[in-house]
Amino acid sequence: MSPDFIEKLRDSVDRIEKTILDQVFKEDSRARATSSIDEAQTAAVSALQRLNPLMENLLGDDPPALRLWQSARRVERLSSSRRGKRDPAAEDPPVTTNDTIAAQA
Repeated sequence: MSPDFIEKLRDSVDRIEKTILDQVFKEDSRARATSSIDEAQTAAVSALQRLNPLMENLLGDDPPALRLWQSARRVERLSSSRRGKRDPAAEDPPVTTNDTIAAQA
């Protein structure tokens, strides 16, 4: 055994411990970032659900502008499995158009 074996072993252990701590910190940071993104997206979808009926009524007489709004309001969210599947809860909010209201009357 070399005379500095214990010192080298301690250095190696220190490097491994630092690597583990760095990995834990990165995972925690990633989880916090994901949570913040989810919260922001949930708030945005909620705001969109309140805004959508107003925009539908405002743009009801302007079909090109209404189509532009309907296209722009789309929100897609990746599922929690991150496999690229759409989350059904995050799909477009229900649309109430003037035609829908007239059909129900």
